[in-house]
Amino acid sequence: MCKRIEDVIADELLALTDGIQTLGFETMRRRQRKKREAGSLNYKAWRYAVFTRDKFTCQLCGAKLPADKLEAHHIKPFSVAPELEHMVSNGLALCHECHVKTDSYGGRGHFKEKGEKTV
Repeated sequence: MCKRIEDVIADELLALTDGIQTLGFETMRRRQRKKREAGSLNYKAWRYAVFTRDKFTCQLCGAKLPADKLEAHHIKPFSVAPELEHMVSNGLALCHECHVKTDSYGGRGHFKEKGEKTV
């Protein structure tokens, strides 16, 4: 009896993912969540509120920029403090150059102890 194509694909996926560590899976899930979240109204409102509070000025270098050139930075990353995700007090307006210098940019620092300060 021949295997159904769905079963063949499932077997192939199981073989491919057999050695994947939980960390890799969690990283993938976090990235998927961030992509969905980036388009949400809550995120957009939080981002704009942070920019407005900071007067559309990078809080590290002082450059005044339009909203499309600023990035909203979470002071405490979602992985450390998910309850602060949409709190304006947990955000900073940063230019891209300053944002990449932060210790949690792009997933760095996701495993800091809860309560440890990040910027």
